[in-house]
Amino acid sequence: MRILAILVCLWLPPQIAAQQLLSPGDAWLRADLQLLAAAGLIDLSLTTWPVSGEALAIQIESISTQDLDHGNAAALLRVRRGLSGTAVRTVIAVGEQPGQPGRFSDLGRDRGVGVGYRWSGERWQGRLRARFGDADGHHELDDSYLGMRLGNWLLSAGAVPRWWGPGHDGSLILSHQARPVPALALDTVTPINVSQPWLRWLVPTQWHFFAGQLEQRRVISDARLLGARVVLQPVDGLEIGLSRTAQWGGAGRPQDFESLANLILGRDNRGDSGITLDDEPGNQLGGIDLHYRLGRSAIYTQWIGEDEAGGLPSRFIALAGFERWRRHGNGVLNWYVELADTTVEFYKSQSRRDLAYEHFIYRSGYRFRGTALGHPMDNDGLMIAFGVTRSGDRAQWQLGVRRTELNRDGGGDSRHTLAP
Repeated sequence: MRILAILVCLWLPPQIAAQQLLSPGDAWLRADLQLLAAAGLIDLSLTTWPVSGEALAIQIESISTQDLDHGNAAALLRVRRGLSGTAVRTVIAVGEQPGQPGRFSDLGRDRGVGVGYRWSGERWQGRLRARFGDADGHHELDDSYLGMRLGNWLLSAGAVPRWWGPGHDGSLILSHQARPVPALALDTVTPINVSQPWLRWLVPTQWHFFAGQLEQRRVISDARLLGARVVLQPVDGLEIGLSRTAQWGGAGRPQDFESLANLILGRDNRGDSGITLDDEPGNQLGGIDLHYRLGRSAIYTQWIGEDEAGGLPSRFIALAGFERWRRHGNGVLNWYVELADTTVEFYKSQSRRDLAYEHFIYRSGYRFRGTALGHPMDNDGLMIAFGVTRSGDRAQWQLGVRRTELNRDGGGDSRHTLAP
């Protein structure tokens, strides 16, 4: 039986100085940033989280509210207050199964009592967030990290949630449904621009890399999770994201330089260059996402391949959506409709069930602590979702409705996140 739950809480946004990472989960901040991007005031990827707070602060520092209309000025002031850590919100959340948010929102996600501290300097920055007494009695340090600035790069270590893709109700490759994987990460701080004319179509670009450690209690214990993403903005309003993740190594599996090189070069299928079951390097996902903004509307899609053929991803799962935002009083009203299917090759007459997020060697699947690292539906799911977010000075609210079909292969699977 599903239980309708009402949550009332005092929500303190992360104390983020200009140098801090902005983690996924604040749908109101995302709505404000989308409005500013549509007005041409900022030029950052909003399909890749965490977002660099420093890059955002640099872009909005010189903007005068006197030059803006009322709606854009109000959104800019809310973003500045968020960066300074001075905003306080009282939140009332109503929904079913609030501990399983799925969508780009932290409402109902955190349970227990939490404390936090952040610091930043010219070269070093960090954030410590501790939560005590969740539903399972665990203590968490999620969204904590220590970072060092290296030129235009940030080298960091911690447990920072990631969201790769344009979706609102899920990402097919990395969402924040699962707890964040402890990892070393290297990210560009500000978008990279190149002066050479023949490379201008590639810029500005943003690069993201991480190497994480999965848990011990899995079939292949202590496997690594590796990830890389580049975001291109070749023309105004268009973002192209290329993402790749891999499970590699772990107990009883090869984890030397040759194995890593084979993984990076895509030689990870048996029969490729003499690869056998014993030395097959890992389990990979990869694909592309597109987000095209035209005025205050946008269309987006994400396609992630579960396999490789000819050096390119193949056997896809996908999502697509349409979103629109506009000024609403002194706030922003954003709405979207989104469709996702996590059945591999759903577009063929003979789709492949029980394949997405699974692997015959890494039999715990593409999951962390029992929860899918990709879309919250896990595999073989179909979802249509509608959502509205209102960001404003006095009242902020979200409304979301989803129709889902879970684990449509009809068989039981104890590994499935939602419908074993």
